Amino acid sequence: MLESALKYCKEKVIDLLAGFVPKTYSMAQECNILGLYDDTFIITKQENLVGIISLQGLSYSNLMQKDLEGYFDTRQNVLNTISKDIQLRIVAKRRKEFINQSPNIDNIYAKAIITQFESKEIYKTEYFLVFETITSNVKSFFEKKKLEMTTSINEELEESSKEDKQENENSSNETHSNTSCEKDKKNKFKKKITFSATSKRALLIQTIERVKNALKEFKPTLLNSKEVLNFYAEYINGKYIAFNPKLKRLSDSYIASNVHFKKDYFVIEFQNQNTFCACVGIKAYESEEISSLPISTLLHTQIELDLIFHIRSLGQFESLNFLKTKKKLTLSKIVKADIDNYIELVQANRLSMQECALNLVIKAKSKAKLDKSLKEILSLLNNAGLGSVTETIGLKPSYFSFLRECNYL
Repeated sequence: MLESALKYCKEKVIDLLAGFVPKTYSMAQECNILGLYDDTFIITKQENLVGIISLQGLSYSNLMQKDLEGYFDTRQNVLNTISKDIQLRIVAKRRKEFINQSPNIDNIYAKAIITQFESKEIYKTEYFLVFETITSNVKSFFEKKKLEMTTSINEELEESSKEDKQENENSSNETHSNTSCEKDKKNKFKKKITFSATSKRALLIQTIERVKNALKEFKPTLLNSKEVLNFYAEYINGKYIAFNPKLKRLSDSYIASNVHFKKDYFVIEFQNQNTFCACVGIKAYESEEISSLPISTLLHTQIELDLIFHIRSLGQFESLNFLKTKKKLTLSKIVKADIDNYIELVQANRLSMQECALNLVIKAKSKAKLDKSLKEILSLLNNAGLGSVTETIGLKPSYFSFLRECNYL
């Protein structure tokens, strides 16, 4: 009786708190993307840069076991070399393709055969690597010193400083109304902004080039900044529309969608069309060995979805803090011995740790189709030992975590 009363009170408190949270969001206000930075990267309102690489598939059918192990080691080494100031997301987009050629053939039998096979549903899967800088203003100072010794960032800063100096000289010839103190403040502000953007750009280019060289068998292609903007537009608006931002800035005409959150799903309203979506989160790994087979099977289903794998490298201090906290919470001597071994490896820079999270965003044209797809996906993942649930309380964080500056969700 008491347990039922406590459960009832808990549900009422959650409902009360949920009532203060808005259920409809205007994505023109919630999106943190500012616009285009250059021909390659976009910039956010917090002056972070984003770049994306697209990957083509590689057939494993004719590869030997030795070759497969080599590709696995290469990908593992790439992940280990990513800086802790870079957020990596592996994204797989599966979309339905509409192909209907309507052949004009006199032979009725040939026409029937062609129509039967060419009118079938075809799904296409695209793979992307999203690189995002997450450096703060304090970290940028130390990152600058590192980049000055390893890249050409110092030369870029000197060139930009010369340009600023030339601009200041030209402006002083035109007018002498400003005081010397005001000029010094403006020069310092310009140098600070230039340094922040230039250092992050150099770090991002260095990381992307390293990844492209390591994954050259997958034919990586760096998207231009307009394609990156359209990549996020499809996620926000629920459908792909080729935008051409001539002003290089974000505007309400670019993002014009409203997101309505329900209990365990949400609806993206864009141009009087509704897209029903739900988020699936992996909460537990019930088997000691994790196989890639369920994910591969998932990407061969007739379901439109976004598979988003978040990866953030942890620094040495953060890794040690995580391991020491786990050691305090465990009572098993065997586990403590393993943790001590990991601590020694981290201190010797022989082990790098990463924070990983896997989310799925399922899309459908109707609620009934969405429910059917959810049942199929949850059954597939749970049977493979991946404890999966449909997000309810974590629905909003799961959706917004893909957008820039929301990776902490």
